[in-house]
Amino acid sequence: MCIMNVLMFVRSCGYADNEILKPSKKVPEEGFLTSSRCKLHYKYLNQGIKGKNPLVLLHMAPRSMDEFKEFIDEMAKNRDWKRPVILFDLPGYGTSDRLKDIPMKRLSDEILTGLRSLGIRSKVDIFGHLLGAHVAMSMASRKPKRVRKLALADPIYLTAETREMVADWAKSAPKPQVDENGAFLGDIWNKRSQFVPPDLNYRCVMDELRAADTEDSSSFSVSKTPIEDILPKVKAPSLVLWSLGVVGLFDSFGWKIGENRALVGTHNYSVRALPLWSLKILCSLVFDVIGRNRAT
Repeated sequence: MCIMNVLMFVRSCGYADNEILKPSKKVPEEGFLTSSRCKLHYKYLNQGIKGKNPLVLLHMAPRSMDEFKEFIDEMAKNRDWKRPVILFDLPGYGTSDRLKDIPMKRLSDEILTGLRSLGIRSKVDIFGHLLGAHVAMSMASRKPKRVRKLALADPIYLTAETREMVADWAKSAPKPQVDENGAFLGDIWNKRSQFVPPDLNYRCVMDELRAADTEDSSSFSVSKTPIEDILPKVKAPSLVLWSLGVVGLFDSFGWKIGENRALVGTHNYSVRALPLWSLKILCSLVFDVIGRNRAT
């Protein structure tokens, strides 16, 4: 994830959101779930913690669940933040099955099916980044009884015009050219090296190589999804985070993210500004909106 600025924060009330995960048979902490069309890699942490809604973490493209490693480590430092946590490699990424050009509805269906396979029958909280944020919104709009609260990082708002631009970009974006001396690997490394430390860059590069055949699929999924139809159906109280670096990058492509991001705030959202990226601040914000609910 990039260094971020919080531009939006939502705190809403009056929802019947105290549905708690009931004790169920323990499943392996890590493994694969198989649906009719996809093998989905998951991790299910802190299953022994009872009385708190599980938190689902959905990563950006072309990352994997590894994107949340530092977030999980920071969570472990605060007893109030500990709760069941479920991570997925979205289809096409990490070690989940390689799938291309997946509609957003299908992506959200795979995660909803995965939750059922893990024995989750109650509401969940979701923290999603970029592609993961769009999957989270799709889940919340289509199955509001399954989603309690949301934390969304960079849920880019594309109009009909900019969706076409993204779709065209995805088709024409240059792909790494494999060469005999492996110079293309250096190109992948160098595009992030000035922004992230070497150990994190290594993990990003590995994720990108695994997703080499499907990296543009996230653009396809987002560009084919009218967010203006989804947002009015999202009733879950939400925390919305924006990365100025991401906004600036996408605006350089002409996608008008900076101009349109306020539209995400027209549905039960209010605004406040706060500098990030501190994992401690991020955890505080996420758990501020998610809450420290306990069974009564």
